[in-house]
Amino acid sequence: MKRNYEPENAVKTSGRINLESMYSTIRDRICLMGYPPGTVLKEADLAEEFKISRTPVRQILQRLQSDGLVISKHGFGTIVTDANLDELQDDYEFRIQFIAMFGKMAKAKCKNRQIAEMTEILSSLEDLLHSRGILEFWSLSHRQHKLLRGVIRNETYKVIWDLLYYKTSRIWYRNIHSMWYEEMHNMIDETKEIIEAMRKNDMNAIGMIKKKHTEKTLQRIETYFSELALVQAR
Repeated sequence: MKRNYEPENAVKTSGRINLESMYSTIRDRICLMGYPPGTVLKEADLAEEFKISRTPVRQILQRLQSDGLVISKHGFGTIVTDANLDELQDDYEFRIQFIAMFGKMAKAKCKNRQIAEMTEILSSLEDLLHSRGILEFWSLSHRQHKLLRGVIRNETYKVIWDLLYYKTSRIWYRNIHSMWYEEMHNMIDETKEIIEAMRKNDMNAIGMIKKKHTEKTLQRIETYFSELALVQAR
C-alpha cells in the first residue's frame, strides 16, 4: 500500500502510535491518494505497521466507514471509496450551508497567536504559488482548517466541521493539479480576508468568507468534471 504523506500529529509513543494519530494518518493517506479509491485496507497489514492489535485497527476502520471514506464488503474487506459528482455536490452544498453558521458557533474573540499563525499561513501560501507543491498545499490548508477549528466553541460543530472538510477535500486534492493557480489565488484571497476579520473579531464575517470561497471551489470542480465529461465523450 502506497504511503506518500504522514500528518504532523502522527507521533509515536514508546514505539506504538497514538490511536487518534493512526486514524489521522490513514485518513490523510486516503485524502492525498496514498490509498486511491478501490484500495483494500487489510487489518493485518495495518496492525503490523502501527504495532498494535487488530481490534483497535478494526475500530479505526469502522470510524473511517462512518466518515464515508471506506466501505466494508463481505468477502473483500475494507475498501477505499470514491465519490461521484452528485455525491460531491451534495456534500459541498451541505458544507456551504453549514459553514454559514460559523459565527454563531465560534468564540467571541480570536487570540493574538491565532492571528499570527494565520498570517504565517498566508506568507507560506504566497511562497508556494509557483512551485505546485501539492503536499505543502495540503499541509497549509490543513493548518488553516485546524486553526479555525480552534476558534469554534461548540464541540458537536467541531466534529461535523472535520467530517465535511475531509469528505470534500479528498476529491478536490485529487484534481487540484488541473486548477492549481485558480485555487491558490482563491485560498490566498480567502486567508487575507480571514485575517482582517480575525483582527476585528468578526466571527460572522469569517463564516461568510469561508462560505464564499467554498462556493467558488465547488463551481470550479463542477466545471472541471463537465469539461472532463466532454473530453471523454469525444
